Amino acid sequence: MTENDFPKKLLYYSNIDKYCVDVILKNTFTITNPIRGFNDPFDCFLEFDFAEWQRGDIINSLRGSFIVENYIKKGKEVAGLSVEDKNIIDNYRHELTLCTNETLNKRFSKYATKEFRSLLGKRLRIRSFSAQTEDKTLNNIMFSHYGNSHRGLCYIFDSKKLIQNKPRTSLIKVDYLSKPATVKYKSLDKYSDEEWDEIIRNMVKIKSKGWDYENEWRLRINLATLSENINDAWEFATDALEGIVLGLKTTTEDKERINKLAEKRPANMNIYKAERRYGSFCLDYENNKMN
Repeated sequence: MTENDFPKKLLYYSNIDKYCVDVILKNTFTITNPIRGFNDPFDCFLEFDFAEWQRGDIINSLRGSFIVENYIKKGKEVAGLSVEDKNIIDNYRHELTLCTNETLNKRFSKYATKEFRSLLGKRLRIRSFSAQTEDKTLNNIMFSHYGNSHRGLCYIFDSKKLIQNKPRTSLIKVDYLSKPATVKYKSLDKYSDEEWDEIIRNMVKIKSKGWDYENEWRLRINLATLSENINDAWEFATDALEGIVLGLKTTTEDKERINKLAEKRPANMNIYKAERRYGSFCLDYENNKMN
């Protein structure tokens, strides 16, 4: 990534709620488990490629997955299964032998993707931003969707200050694709650390093409220990938050709330009010400073 590709400002559209205290006074924001916390079920999605696998190996792996899901995870020992349980397993394997190769690949990919994403969700957190455009306008659609229909606000972060203690590779530009990425399948314990990192990075940057209006960049946080939480808190440098833009419909009461929080903040932070650019649907703010 070149210097010119790297966004100078990152935007975070939000409601005006109790979490404003965390961002403005505590210098923390929420980082999210992308598997359990994102609204798009195909976000960070991939499919596995089994082109190098033999049909029998896929059938045996699916049989093993069936046993794990239906018996081992429920506390049953394989050696102690009843005749009825063993018959169910044998019938399942027979059913698999009747499937086409395409159906087998689809079934195994579904299981492998679920297994992989489950582990990923325990070790990865993401904070999503929208990159500011060259003309420094705000995104009307983003303010509508994530800023409580323009009654919320938009935080403006300096990208370099935000990731000053992290490598630049932790900030990832989203690629909007028409189909999921594919990865050659191996057992999870067979991937090297370098392969894990590449797969995770590729997953983090994948999103369905219909979301391309977001112009999204993602801060990737690798957790030191596995977590079952959907959301965790991440602390940023005080001077990384440069300003706040209030929406077109922000109420007087909420404007006063934000002003009072800003007054208590140790670092300087400007507050602006969004305004529509004449003859356009673009939103300006820099010439409409409120404090």
